Order: sequence, then C-alpha cells, then structure tokens
Amino acid sequence: MFLLPRLSKCAIIRYIVPFTEASKETGGWQALSGKAGLVLSAALVPFAGGCRSAEIAVRVMKSLLKSLDVLEAVAEMQPVGVSELARRLNLPKTTTQRILQTFATTGWLRPVGGEATRWQIGHRVLHLQVPELQGGQLYVVARKPMQELRDQVNETVHLSILDGLDAMLLIDRVDCTQNVRTFSPIGDRSPIHATAIGTAVMAHLSPDEVDAIIRRGLTRYTENTLTDPEALRAELDRVRKRGYSLNLCCYRPAVCAIGAAILDSQGRPVGGLCISMPASRYVEQNEKIWGDMVSATARKISIG
Repeated sequence: MFLLPRLSKCAIIRYIVPFTEASKETGGWQALSGKAGLVLSAALVPFAGGCRSAEIAVRVMKSLLKSLDVLEAVAEMQPVGVSELARRLNLPKTTTQRILQTFATTGWLRPVGGEATRWQIGHRVLHLQVPELQGGQLYVVARKPMQELRDQVNETVHLSILDGLDAMLLIDRVDCTQNVRTFSPIGDRSPIHATAIGTAVMAHLSPDEVDAIIRRGLTRYTENTLTDPEALRAELDRVRKRGYSLNLCCYRPAVCAIGAAILDSQGRPVGGLCISMPASRYVEQNEKIWGDMVSATARKISIG
C-alpha cells in the first residue's frame, strides 16, 4: 500500500565523513545532506565525543546504516510488525525493537494505535515531504489527469495520501482560475472521517482499519461532521455504491468537496483526489456529473 515514498538513505544523508587526520579539528563525524532542499533538524551523527579510531568509525557507520534500513523498510511496509520487520532485514528482534523505539522518541516512527508491536512512519517525515513526495510515482501519474479535471470544472483539485490511519496528507494541488477559491498548503493534514478524500479512501479500507479509525475518536469540526460511528459506516456504504464521496462543509464551514479513491490492482486505496470549492459555488444538480468525473479521473490514475 502506498503511504509515503520509499525513503532513500541517499535522500537523507549523502556523505558520512569519518574521523581522519583532516577532520581531527571537528572531533568526530559529521553528516551532510547531499540533496538540495533537504535540511535535517540535527546531524544524524553528533560531533560530541568524536570517533577516536577507524574501528569505532566503521561501527558507528554500520549502526547508522542499519537504522536507516529500518526506517526505509517501515516506510515501504507500514504498518508492519516487529517480527516481520526483523525477518525482512535479518536483524535480531531485540535490535529491531530498540531501533524502532529510538526513532519513536524523535517522531520519525510511531506505533500503530499506541501499541509497540506494529509500526508506521511518524510526523517528522513531513519535513521531507515536498521534495520526496512530489518525486513519487503517484504524484507523477496523477498530475496530468488532475489538470484535465481542473480544466473541466474550473475548481481546485487536491491529491492526498493516508498518513498512517490518523489523517490525509496533501501531496499535490492544481488550482483553478476563480478569483475566490479554496486553498490548502502542500503537506497539510486533514481528518479522514471529515473530508471528501478521507471518506473516499476510508470506504475502501478493511473493516478492522475502519474500526481503528473510529476507536480513535470522531472529532466534530462543524455541525455537519459525522461523529456517530453507525452514521459514518452508512455513509461509507453510500460512497462505495455511487463511486464518490461528498463533503458539504463537514470539515471547514464554507468548503464543499467531491472525492474518489485511487486504488491499486488489489483494490486497496493508494490515495485519493477531490474537487474542492467554496460552498457558495456548490450546485446540487452538478453533484452526480462531477462525482462521475472525479471517479473516472481516479480510475484513470489507478490504471496508470
């Protein structure tokens, strides 16, 4: 399931500079970003203490690369269990768990539902989202169909993916030419249960995943937000039957949207898109027409 693009070690850290005669003045290692636009909040290998031998330097480097292997694997397989992850990377389970816990303390990874047995990418990955997400396959495949949909309706079109089971993450937006239009910044997170893209994607999740989202609580944002579990499940049934979702000011009071899920070959949601518009321009008679259009666009992207 596509959630976030596979994180490349090269995208995070390109050059590891070990302790050498030339770097004695720095007292140790340094980590340099080798890709323009990526700025880490702190060096992955601290200067303090330093590496006093080539042997220590090699050991630290191996430990770093092992940790990045874990981060990459979680990004690819999430949500993933500790045992499955350890087998995939051929690491002891205790070592895998220790690395996961370390990443969790800094926000790079997080346990699913608060349980330390299954893991997913955390919020810190959002620091990398613009260069990395917009280099992903879904972004590339979806761009032209989104532009075509925007041209047909002259309203803003959004493309989002799941951020775990917590929220939808906006990775692309094609703006309309209207003087008054909706706007959300790339990287914006929105609630799954209260948005058109969210309910479109949610309608194609497994019953267990839907239950997990409901257990976390259905926050009310407006008087139209669905906060009753059974009412939400009934709406998801309607979304599946008609092929698109409808949001009438359920998240933001003056914004309406019509969305559809983008599915892979197994019928699993890899993301979703929607037509977003000010409530003042929502026309009920256009709902079915625009719903079919956004659904057709989603299928086109799914086929790739």
